[in-house]
This record gives sequence, structure tokens and C-alpha cells, in this order.
Amino acid sequence: MEGHSVRLDILAEDSSHKIYNIEIQRQDRGNLPLRSRYYSSMIDTTLLKKNEDYNKLVPTYVIFFTEKDIFGDGRPLKHYVMRDLESNDLLGDERHILFINGDNKNEGTALGKLVHDFKCKSADNMYYNVLAKRVRYFKEEGGGVSDMCKILEDMRNEVAREVEQRVTQEVTKKVSKDTAILTTIENFREFGIEEAAIEEKIISKFELSREAAKEYMLGKSA
Repeated sequence: MEGHSVRLDILAEDSSHKIYNIEIQRQDRGNLPLRSRYYSSMIDTTLLKKNEDYNKLVPTYVIFFTEKDIFGDGRPLKHYVMRDLESNDLLGDERHILFINGDNKNEGTALGKLVHDFKCKSADNMYYNVLAKRVRYFKEEGGGVSDMCKILEDMRNEVAREVEQRVTQEVTKKVSKDTAILTTIENFREFGIEEAAIEEKIISKFELSREAAKEYMLGKSA
């Protein structure tokens, strides 16, 4: 899509076709309410094909699992939906934003048990068998360890490819700009425009500093 891109931690669909985006937030950075809004909108853009009816949109849940109590009110879960400020009536757009407080230590509730398991280092100490089984597989069993090594290797390779692509794009962009500036200078000179005037023109046209413009005037890339 146009604009800022995102990489979602987990994007899942259940048997009733509801969509869930789950984000594990270890660091207190960025504006999470605004991020949740953006993530929700990005998910919606993928749900409809051209000319499809809006009734095709399914309920979506953006869930941030935060390590700290980012709102400072001690509540284990905050669940936001669109409501009318006057009557408190639901809008009915079926968009949900949830924040799970990772500081919740009440293990007497289902959510408290989940928070405990998310922070638990040993599968033997977990409440939920599904999580314990997967943690045991990936951290303790041979096959899972091999899988994780492969996943991490693939992730490193993907990051390396992305970095290489960005560097290539930046280099291409820089070369194109250099060529444009040097060609502009050459053309101005062919028309007999004075050097000082050319320098002013390229500073204005290409938003260059005085020092960079002088380098280009000498035939060098700044």
C-alpha cells in the first residue's frame, strides 16, 4: 500500500473468519493507540477485493500484549470499540482494539494465567498445555530446536535481502540525482550562463547546500 508499511507479529483467522492481529510489545516505544488504529486500517485494506460489498468485512481484533502497564491503571485488559459519546450506543463496525497488561499477576483468572505463561521460561511451570507443548518443542526437543534455527536463519537472510535492496535503491537514487545535477550544469554552460548563476540555480532546483553545489560545479559528486 501507499505510505508507511508494517510487519505484523501474528495475523490469524478463526473458524468463523474473524481476523486477529496479535502484537507482542516488549519495549515502551511508539504511540500504541495510534499504532493500533493504523494496524487495524491496514488489515481492512486486505479484506475486500475491488467492487466487493462492505458487508464482506469481518470482525477484526488488534491485540497488543504489553510487557508493562502502559495505561497505569492496573487493569488487566482494556477493550476498545467505537461508541457514541452521547448515548454510548455501539457503532457496529466490528473493529476491536485490545491491550493486555503484562504486569497482571492475578493467576486466579484465565487471563492472568495466560500472562504468567507468556513470561514463563519453563514449559513445566505453565498453566496451558497448548503453550507448554509448543514451548517444550521449540526450546527443549531436538526437532523444534532445528526448526527454530532454520526459522532464525531464514529471518536473517530476509533481513539481509531487505537491507541489500534498500542500499541498492539508495545508491541508484543517488546516482540518478548526481547524473541529473551534472547534466543540468553542463546544459546551462552550453547556453553560456555564468557560473555563479548556475550555482544558484542548482542550489534552488535540487535543494543543495552551498558546499555541495560547489562540489558539483567542479564535476564531482557531493
